[in-house]
Amino acid sequence: MRIVTERLILRPPILKDAADIAENVNDLAVSRYTARIPFPYHIKYAKNFIKYCRQQGKQKPVTNVELVIELRVQKKVIGCAGLIRIDHYTGKADIGYWIGKDYWQQGFGYEAVGALIKYAFKKLKLQRLEAAICRENSASQALVRKLEFRKEGVRRRAGRSLATGKWHDAVIYGLLKEKQGK
Repeated sequence: MRIVTERLILRPPILKDAADIAENVNDLAVSRYTARIPFPYHIKYAKNFIKYCRQQGKQKPVTNVELVIELRVQKKVIGCAGLIRIDHYTGKADIGYWIGKDYWQQGFGYEAVGALIKYAFKKLKLQRLEAAICRENSASQALVRKLEFRKEGVRRRAGRSLATGKWHDAVIYGLLKEKQGK
């Protein structure tokens, strides 16, 4: 599976991506608001993540879609985006993403997540996407609002960062298929 945008390719990771993944996520500014990314982040973690993605990709029906975000021209992986806990019966999934710090504030997150949303609604025929974002992560909250997600509430002490060990409240955002693009 490949999703191609103007500047990016979203695709399943391969082993040669491990160095780029490790380089970009091995930064506490990137991993501090994530539940599943340790810090420091070693290349062995990237290789294990890639193996996990390969196993997930074989599931039928698919329940997780984990993709790398690659710059089309440079052929460099700058982040990851995915749909997890895909429930085909209810048409729901959670969406998550991260971008390496050197690539922040350049519209890559908006482009990648926007393309993943289209894939979720058009190809997977999902009806609802949910993003649970740490209350302190104002940049990520701004991104999903720009993509027309609506704030639905807050779950107190909803998650713990693997990178820092800190507990965080999660601000819950939802996007319905029929509301996208309106």
